[in-house]
Amino acid sequence: MNKVEVILVSLLITLFLFSINFILDGKVVEITGEYFSVFSKPFFSLKMRLVNTFESKNECKVIIFNETKNELLPLSYTEKGIYFYRIESPGVILTDDKKILGIAKKTGKFIFVKKWWYDSVEVTVVTDNFEVEGFLKEGKLEVFDNVQINNAKIFLSKNTPYGLALIKMGIYLAEIKDGVLKLNLPDIKTKRIYFIVNDYIKNNLGGDRDE
Repeated sequence: MNKVEVILVSLLITLFLFSINFILDGKVVEITGEYFSVFSKPFFSLKMRLVNTFESKNECKVIIFNETKNELLPLSYTEKGIYFYRIESPGVILTDDKKILGIAKKTGKFIFVKKWWYDSVEVTVVTDNFEVEGFLKEGKLEVFDNVQINNAKIFLSKNTPYGLALIKMGIYLAEIKDGVLKLNLPDIKTKRIYFIVNDYIKNNLGGDRDE
């Protein structure tokens, strides 16, 4: 095969995979990510050994809801999320700048947490006159009632664990100003501190474990 044929075949394969992924609503990328997670675990283990051997560790503790939380250790950053070392309970991942990163749904030594704006999240939309429940699906708002919303704050649903407390603390996911949706995204930096607010319901029942 000459160079032109190789390029054409590569483009056809790429278009085929893109089409299949679109038809299956992103399942191809999701499955690929799961396989990447499995094959990456030995490298994460090696990284942890090197970190423990050569780096001096400074621990940061955060007090929230009268509980002391240890900071989480991020291992690897991707476009759609972060791999963390040792998550022992499902819950909401917060940052030190009081923003939500995502929801940890599994527990284990090496856990991938999807950024909420690439995920589907239950929300409570609060306006001056009413509240309505809905979803933020990959950063797009869907509400249960057919209402017009011009100005509002969008919070993690008050029906989820700690949702009401996060609303009272003013920690929100997005806001609507003059009909325009603006996402309240955390600034992802290597020096950023992450910690988890445990899902006390799933914690008592036992969450999904990914060793």
